[in-house]
Amino acid sequence: MPRPLPRLLLTLLLLSFSYAVPAVSAQETGTRELLERVKELKSVVRIEANELERREREKLTIARGDVRIQMEGRVLYADEVELDQVQEVVRARGKVQLIEGARRLEGERFDYHYRTNTGVMYQGKGSLPPATAFRGVEIHKEGERRYRLIEGSFTTCRICQPEPGGVDWEVRVEEAFLEQDEYLDAKWASFRVRGLPAVVTPYLLYPLGPRQTGLLRTSSPSSGPSMNHRI
Repeated sequence: MPRPLPRLLLTLLLLSFSYAVPAVSAQETGTRELLERVKELKSVVRIEANELERREREKLTIARGDVRIQMEGRVLYADEVELDQVQEVVRARGKVQLIEGARRLEGERFDYHYRTNTGVMYQGKGSLPPATAFRGVEIHKEGERRYRLIEGSFTTCRICQPEPGGVDWEVRVEEAFLEQDEYLDAKWASFRVRGLPAVVTPYLLYPLGPRQTGLLRTSSPSSGPSMNHRI
């Protein structure tokens, strides 16, 4: 077992290690290589934790206890994390939360590809500005603003009706694609008012964003958007 170190010391050691990159010039290495090095510096991953274990041969870092991972424009919190530099993936467990500005994603377990900012949150929930809240047995983060929900739900009431109470309405879905400020594109959707089913449909297109209103419902794939394609 690794010996616990003071949290501040861990942070300083990792910050120093992250920036230990030799200086290069464009004349010596070429413009392309210099730009790649700058990109590498911008995407540095910094870890703070109560305990830290480094396996150099496997290029694996294991962090335990109040873990905080700082990336460019993003912060990941968890109880325990494995960071695999070969596969460029973070495997986070226990009270996981990913914060990207006003966007939030949290759950019990997260397999996260930190270079592409994609991954899968299990037993998760999330929120997108200005007022969209969603849940899912699986939440697939497919890009900066795009999510796929498996056995989930979404609403725009949560901002004024905080947990643990219920909401005036929500849409429960078998599968759905959600894109911030665009649409919820759902398969087998149930529109519920105060917990009771009001509309059930095989396909549902629900507009999101401050300037989009209304409910678009279709009854067959031919009359609505494809679940596997977005324009």
